Formats: sequence, structure tokens, C-alpha cells
Amino acid sequence: MQTETAGATPRHHTPAKNCAQQLRECLRVPDVAAFLGCGVATVWRRTKDDPTFPKPIKLSPRVTVWRITELEDWITSRRVQGGAA
Repeated sequence: MQTETAGATPRHHTPAKNCAQQLRECLRVPDVAAFLGCGVATVWRRTKDDPTFPKPIKLSPRVTVWRITELEDWITSRRVQGGAA
């Protein structure tokens, strides 16, 4: 039998909260295309052909997302190198 300690902090579902926060910081492919100013096909092509392009996160067979911070870092690195985003 498990006993509760008086004054103990209750367990919270912080992993779910962190997961939800992380998802708010991600974009799906149409949003990535709009963010980069290109087409959806270009996003998929860069994912396949450009090793510097941020890796997508597969949430399900039909849902793929990218972290906004990784996209911003990628854009910054291309500007530093003199490339177009």
C-alpha cells in the first residue's frame, strides 16, 4: 500500500505540458513553406536533398512538423554564408 506524505507536492503531468508547449513551437509543412516563402514541394525537396535543412519530426504517418527555432537557425546560417533562404 502506497502512503501519501503530508505536505508532499502532488504529481503533475509535466511531460504532457512540455509536449504541448513543444508542439506550439512547431510548424506543419504548409506553414513551413509560408515561413520560408517557398512552395510545399520545395520544403520536401530541401528535406530530401539539403543536409543542412532541419530534420522533420514525424508525429504520425500523415503529420510531420519542423521546430521553428531550427528553421530560424537554418535561415540565419544561410544568411551568414551568403545564400538565399
